[in-house]
Amino acid sequence: MTHLRTGLLLAQLALIAVPGLAFGQTAPTMPIEQVKDCLCQQQQLDAVSNRVSAASTAYAQRQQELQRVEQELAEVQRGATPGDPQAVAKAQDLVDRRNLLRSQLRDEYGPYQSASQDYNQRAERYNATCTKMPMLSFDIAAAKENLSCPAP
Repeated sequence: MTHLRTGLLLAQLALIAVPGLAFGQTAPTMPIEQVKDCLCQQQQLDAVSNRVSAASTAYAQRQQELQRVEQELAEVQRGATPGDPQAVAKAQDLVDRRNLLRSQLRDEYGPYQSASQDYNQRAERYNATCTKMPMLSFDIAAAKENLSCPAP
């Protein structure tokens, strides 16, 4: 009998030691509708992340190509002899390519920046609404059934 009382006393002391939880109280979990919304937000965040990643990769590749063209142009200009028609034609082709790449980078920068900002806003919203309370695994499974999310 004394072992039973000791066990109950230790159990009560253990509950007191856990801050924020009273006897029989559990941490609030996310409601199923919010779980569905968070799953949709995650899908949209992933789609926007993929777009930003693709745009970033394309932008970086175009910048590298521009650097290569500028280096090649500098080499042609250093090694060219005055009046060499082949060097002049090669330099003109490189200048045209450089100008095209600069124009493309300017045109692509706005959409890339916009996609990055969209991603950051979505990530902030997701963090604010979907990371404060735990989601139960069976609620996640139930929410995934027939889940229909709007396009990002």
